[in-house]
Amino acid sequence: MAYTFSGLFRIGGAIPGVHIYKQEADNLAAVSADGYFDDAVDQLYQGDVIHVADVANGAIGTLMVSSEDGVTPITTVAPA
Repeated sequence: MAYTFSGLFRIGGAIPGVHIYKQEADNLAAVSADGYFDDAVDQLYQGDVIHVADVANGAIGTLMVSSEDGVTPITTVAPA
């Protein structure tokens, strides 16, 4: 599958931002891939945190946007 805008929810207005992403078909490994969130380039910024609901596997993961603002591919890393 691919990124779906309707699955990304911003929590509050803090900077860096905190988001929840839920996608029924993609697992955490797919969502973590570079470029997965490219269609959200106007909504995601360096340092933003994305909590990912991996519905298919019943798992939750956390990612942080590591790419520069407004640059694609959007890259993410798992926070240490």
